[in-house]
Amino acid sequence: MKYTKSNRILFILFLTVVGAVEANTLPSVKANVTGVGTYETGAIFVFFDRAISSCSGSVRIDLEPTHDAKTQVLSIAMTALASGKAVRIHPGSCDGDTPIFGSLGDSFIYLTNQLP
Repeated sequence: MKYTKSNRILFILFLTVVGAVEANTLPSVKANVTGVGTYETGAIFVFFDRAISSCSGSVRIDLEPTHDAKTQVLSIAMTALASGKAVRIHPGSCDGDTPIFGSLGDSFIYLTNQLP
């Protein structure tokens, strides 16, 4: 296959897109909830006992007041805090140094006993 200038440009574009997707893929983490609260704006925050993303090693996640899953996340976090059970958390993206629940369906949180 002969590499033309347009093939090289497409290949570089492909690597750029794949690299951007890879950079935004944050791992899920098993952690314990250590605190839950709300800002006066209605946004909520949840603190964990370990860093939950590579945003900067943050132990906190924020949810906007208009987020569709705000009530469910708050419920799971409060249950985990009260029961001492761990959660598996996967933030969707970062807002600066703070991990956030994204709006693309790429975030999750669930209670766990023995799941990895």
